Amino acid sequence: VSTQSFFFFFFFFFPPSATVDSVEYISSKVKFMKEETEEIKREMGYVKSRDARFRQTSESTYNRVWALGLGQIALLVGLSLYQLHSLKHFLLAKKVV
Repeated sequence: VSTQSFFFFFFFFFPPSATVDSVEYISSKVKFMKEETEEIKREMGYVKSRDARFRQTSESTYNRVWALGLGQIALLVGLSLYQLHSLKHFLLAKKVV
């Protein structure tokens, strides 16, 4: 926005006959909106950091659960093979087979 258009806007809506009170009122409103904007920025930064931390925690948990699942499958296959091996030797020892 150019300075010229700003002055046009300002003088169109607030002629030079505007009182000091109205200028102070507008100034206080602008200051309030600026503070509110800054607060919203801070809150959005906080929400963004919490979201990033939540995403990191979720991905970490997913990876650990996936690794634990693979470990359980490996353990299940290992124990199954051990049981088959033990059963084979037991049956051979008893001369059932």
